[in-house]
Amino acid sequence: MGGLRGLELSPDGRRVFFTLAGVDAIQVLDTVTDRIVAQIPVGASPHYAPFTPDGRWALAVIQGPGELGILDAARSTLAGTVAVGKTPHWSTSSSDGHTAYVTNEGSNNVSVVDLASRTVTATIPVGNAPRKIAVQPVPGAAVAAPAPVRVAAAPSGKSKSLTLGGVTYADHGTKDVRNLSKLELEADDYYFSPTFLRGRPGQKLTLIVESEASTLHNLSVPALGIDKDVPPKGKVQVDVTFPASGVLAFFCKFHGALGMNGQLRAGDTAPSGAR
Repeated sequence: MGGLRGLELSPDGRRVFFTLAGVDAIQVLDTVTDRIVAQIPVGASPHYAPFTPDGRWALAVIQGPGELGILDAARSTLAGTVAVGKTPHWSTSSSDGHTAYVTNEGSNNVSVVDLASRTVTATIPVGNAPRKIAVQPVPGAAVAAPAPVRVAAAPSGKSKSLTLGGVTYADHGTKDVRNLSKLELEADDYYFSPTFLRGRPGQKLTLIVESEASTLHNLSVPALGIDKDVPPKGKVQVDVTFPASGVLAFFCKFHGALGMNGQLRAGDTAPSGAR
């Protein structure tokens, strides 16, 4: 994790958004599971991403291109961007969640953004290098109610949900690889296919992990010291070794909470929780 700049807690307390300048993305932490469940590419040098009062949007200032990134908080996706001033530093929103205000440190002004139309409706000249900004609520003004919680649908296709040892797997089948030295492993939204690999005790296997998704994924096998990101619509090669007995876990460190987990099973080991 590089370039950690700040973090923002959602109004319902269920998510924390981390801004990461080093990887030009924002990571999403689930506070229930204490696991990273998403990584949102947003552009060069993102800064803080405060939430609107209803928790529907997070407003990330993206300093490189000079943009305000509007993030769908429930879906953990970038819904859109709005060009603002030079080197934006901070953002906040009105009490009703309809308007955003962005300080532009490089152009000495504040951009007023209508979130519905995603346009700049005013540019206000201010003093030199403005940084932080806050909105003072108007007494008696309406405040946006918290948005209803939306639950993501299960991955489409042939996936079914399976729970072993308290871990949920988006099950895309078992593959016997005992006679193989190399295997293509699909990493998509949000599953591995095949999900369970059955090999010989101590067998070495080269995995070609390929993603056709537009989301950053990852293959982690803690017991083998493996932590490899899989770029959107890209592929990576990873060498794994099956355990002498039992099972080893592998998972996407960003989306494990969504069922993106798998196992390396030695011999005829029965399905069970993995270490």
